Order: sequence, then structure tokens, then C-alpha cells
Amino acid sequence: MATPVPPPEAPQQLGGYWAPPGLPGTPPGPPRRRDGFGVAAVVLGGFGTVFGLAPFLLWLMGVLDFDSPTVILLVVLLPVVVGLAGVLGLASLVFGLVGHGEARKGRASNKGMALTGTGLGGLALMLAALSVVVAVTALAGDRDRVTGAEARGRDVTPTAPPNREAPERVEPLRFGQTHVYDDGVKVTVSEPRPYKLDEFAIGHEKGDLAVQVRITIVNGGAEAIDDLAALPHVRDAAGQVPENIFDARGATKPATGALLPGRRAVAQVTLSVDPDKAGELQVEISPTPEYDSVVWIGPADGGARPS
Repeated sequence: MATPVPPPEAPQQLGGYWAPPGLPGTPPGPPRRRDGFGVAAVVLGGFGTVFGLAPFLLWLMGVLDFDSPTVILLVVLLPVVVGLAGVLGLASLVFGLVGHGEARKGRASNKGMALTGTGLGGLALMLAALSVVVAVTALAGDRDRVTGAEARGRDVTPTAPPNREAPERVEPLRFGQTHVYDDGVKVTVSEPRPYKLDEFAIGHEKGDLAVQVRITIVNGGAEAIDDLAALPHVRDAAGQVPENIFDARGATKPATGALLPGRRAVAQVTLSVDPDKAGELQVEISPTPEYDSVVWIGPADGGARPS
């Protein structure tokens, strides 16, 4: 007689999970996080932003110059740098958007990093586009300047540089008068006028006069004046230097930069003058260090009252 065979063992249910017969039930692990997209977006965006800033830094340091011996190197490296900024920025933008989508679906935990990478990618793309504009403008402007100078050198007979010295030692001028240099540059110093101080004024001594002098420089010559630095040296009747007054309205403001032919620049200086030493004010100024200084004199208390 045949021995009966027992029926197959049914699968066991352990802890809510089904397991094959004879094996303990093991619950499945947590879903795998996909945080790599956000990390990659931040890294690529950071490098892209650095490459995008490179042309601006070179321009600020004066390296982007058509006259520079490194111009050939710049022409070769600049497209590479800008191209890297664009490629890295685009990749960072894509990875950041994908990482943000994964975070919204619960498959990633670095939503903030993904958004940061997206922003860096967009910034790198913008800097790459602006770098192209800045580099082309800088190089083209320098090329026009150099070629124009060469053309003038071929077509025009070289002339002696303008005489920026006073023809002779002139006597001090009175306030309101104008001194004309040999190259046509004109300088006028106005009479001291009372100045009303605001609540933010500094440099004024209580009881002193607050007076302002305006210096007007007109370039009547044929060449631009470079490195304009019109801030006068002032002494009172006792030969002492009064304090300059500064406030939020620009009480004291020098004229700086370049002055083109036919243009004018105005500087102003506001002074704290002792009333006992205001009988005469001496203002000495020159448009730039290359010009001889000229002196203007006159009383400083024209209608001013101590404050």
C-alpha cells in the first residue's frame, strides 16, 4: 500500500509580508534617494558662474586691451572660457530642474539644493552672454582707437605737445576772474558764498563761517584732459588751512576723470573758516599736476554769518 504524500506547505505570512515557504519574511527597504541631480546642479552651476565672471574680472583689471601683448592669448582663451560658462550653466539648469522634479515626487530630499543649482545655472548662462558683449565692445573700442591713432599718425604731421605751463609767473587773480592756459584751458574760481549746513555735515567748527567756492574748468583746447583732479589748496588770512566740510548734499566735491574738448567740469569745496581769519582767502588750483598752479585771493566773509 502506497504511503500518502502530505500537501505542499502554503506560503507563510510574517509581519504582513509574504515569504516563500521555509524563509523568514523580510520587509523591502526604503526607496532609493536620487539626490545626485541637485548636487550636480550646484557644482556645475558654481563652476559655470566662475567662468562667466572671468571676462568681467579681466576687463576690470585692464587685461582686456587691444594694445596688450596678451591679446592673442585672450582671443584664443576667451571663447573657451565663455563656452565653458554656457555649457556648465545649461547643464546645471537641466540637472536642477530634474532634481527639483524628483524632490516633488518624494524621490529626493535636497529640494533646496536643486533650486540653488537651477539659479546658478541661469546666472552662468546670463554671465556668458554678457561676457561676449563686454569682450567684443572692449576689443572693438580699443581697435578703433588704435587704428584711428595710426591713421592720424600717417596723415597728420606730428606737432609739439601743448604747452600746459603758464607763460610767466602771474599775479594772484581775484575771485570771479578767469585764467587761460596756452592750450586754451580756462579755470575760474567763484567768490566764496555762504553755505547752509544740513544735519549730516561734518568738518565744521561751531562759530566758524561755512562758505563754498566753486571751480569751473572749461577745456577750450583740441585734446582731452586726462586724470582731472580739481580740488584746491586753501589758506586763510593767517596762512592756516581751513577744514573741508562734507555733508549729504555734496558740500565738497572734486572734479575728476577725463574732460573732452569743448566740455566743462565744476568742482566745489566748502570750508569752515574762522571769522577772525576770513579777511582773505587764498585758493590755489591746477586742472591736473601737469599744469602750473594759479592762485585766487579775496575775502571769505562775503555775507556769511558764523554758525
